[in-house]
Amino acid sequence: MDATTTAPAATERLAPEAFAERALAWLQLRAMVKGIATLDRDFINKQFDSRLAEAQAAQKSGDILTAVRAYRDMASDFKTLRDVKELEAAAKSLAESDDFRKAKKSEKAALELQDEIANKIGSLVAAINQQPDGRAAIIEEMQSVVHDAYRRQKDASNPANEQAIARGLAAAFGFATETGEKAMLKKDYSSAKKMFQAGEIILPDSAWASYLLATASARLGEKKQAIQELKKALDKGMTNRKLLDDAAFDRIRNEEAFKQVAARLSQAASD
Repeated sequence: MDATTTAPAATERLAPEAFAERALAWLQLRAMVKGIATLDRDFINKQFDSRLAEAQAAQKSGDILTAVRAYRDMASDFKTLRDVKELEAAAKSLAESDDFRKAKKSEKAALELQDEIANKIGSLVAAINQQPDGRAAIIEEMQSVVHDAYRRQKDASNPANEQAIARGLAAAFGFATETGEKAMLKKDYSSAKKMFQAGEIILPDSAWASYLLATASARLGEKKQAIQELKKALDKGMTNRKLLDDAAFDRIRNEEAFKQVAARLSQAASD
């Protein structure tokens, strides 16, 4: 890992707070390597021991790819601070194993599956506004593809494929909602609404999808649907009361149904 690299890849599985802590620790190590910060042997040893324990735990659990990457990252990060010959040897030994080759092959297949899901659904999302005459058929096909993706996820033979499908769905959802938000900025609320509807199809349990659809509906003057979508967002777990301060809801803010939603949200946030 060189000076331009970010914190170790293994931190991607950590909670946000732990990720931030790991990133700061890595930056502190880099500063010591460069001579910008004073060497703190106690800090160095604690970081080394902590990361070694994680690498060994990954190896013991059979997560060979994570273990190899962890050993390699450590060997690079601590090269001028500690003796890393055993780390380099461990990474080399694991990387030459049949288990590693099988894991790499499985990882490649999972990435291809992720791309397949994301691209297939994403192309249908893009077609919704590009082919207005065939919109109904496109949405029907997208619903079918999404349903199939969830079926495949449920029947996945291993966690890697299950996670790959989840990432593919998330990528397609991101594309739909980002496209919709761009349309909102252009005041093309009709197109935005269609994108948010697509997002709701892709991730039906997403409170964010329903909230975004509520904003577009409100901008279009569709008061009843806007309220319905806000209620759905609440049922799916929305708790941020400030979301109702969006200017999109100014046209319905005095509606009794909106006030009821606001009261429910305030109550949910206080529970």
